[in-house]
Amino acid sequence: AYSSPKALLSTVADFWAGGAIFARTTSNVLYAWGNGNYGKMANGATTYANPALINITNNGTLNGRQVSKIRGLDYILALCTDGTLQEWGLADTNVLYPRARSIPGGRTVIDIYASSGNGAGSFGLALASDYTLWSWGTNAYGQLGQGGTTTNWTPTDITNNGSLNGRKVVELAGGFSHVVVRCEDNTIHGFGSNNNGILRYPVVETEYVTPIQLNIL
Repeated sequence: AYSSPKALLSTVADFWAGGAIFARTTSNVLYAWGNGNYGKMANGATTYANPALINITNNGTLNGRQVSKIRGLDYILALCTDGTLQEWGLADTNVLYPRARSIPGGRTVIDIYASSGNGAGSFGLALASDYTLWSWGTNAYGQLGQGGTTTNWTPTDITNNGSLNGRKVVELAGGFSHVVVRCEDNTIHGFGSNNNGILRYPVVETEYVTPIQLNIL
């Protein structure tokens, strides 16, 4: 056991920072600390300040799994080495312990993105090993890329929506209320809020509810 994040540093294999901080050690123990509101500490509590390390390795559906990537702010989405997704924090309700988030067809997931806050709500995306792209969550700015602004907590296939049609997505990124993806042909596509022109599309302060190809150069 470690008494502080400083004591943990020499054994960290991976770490992720967002609404809270998570670190996985070389022996595959997962620790959390920081802001715990909405259940982000994955330990059944909503305590705001958590300066001490909390071992969440075996909490909820994390039990028996190894986390390979974590994304999110108030909503936390974790990709495990077995290709499954686990979530906690501010989802469709406050999720105080990790629970499974299944992608239809029992698909294995290879990349994820999640965000929350700034009035956009919580949402997530998953790229499956068959290169289908799935989104779910709140959708105030069209950040799900599903063609509207309706909240939808059921993972929905957006693989062929808008400018993604006929392309293979290989990488996910984004912000509070927008998503950007890179395709195998090295084109960049985005959807959601174009606040301050962040999607580099002519009509600023407009929501793009289906994917559009971005003019990066």
